[in-house]
Amino acid sequence: MIDPEIHIPEMITQINHITDDMVAGAPTAGSKITPHKLRATYATDMLIATNNLSLVQKALNHESPRTTTIYADYRTIELEKARNTLLAKNKHKK
Repeated sequence: MIDPEIHIPEMITQINHITDDMVAGAPTAGSKITPHKLRATYATDMLIATNNLSLVQKALNHESPRTTTIYADYRTIELEKARNTLLAKNKHKK
């Protein structure tokens, strides 16, 4: 578990250790899991959860928000938002 009280560089080190462990224990079937793919997924999930590019930029230790947008897959984010909107509308219909 990542400790929210630590500084960003220490958090990045923890994340790198976690992703290295995940990659080492990943099944070989399907697409190859890499630390880069896990980092991109982490960035996308964090952006979906927070809708805060600046926060994700800091978590990934990027100097430029432009770099962060490369990692954060906006198509996935928009699809997730649309899905959540539809689920919420359907929930209210019942």
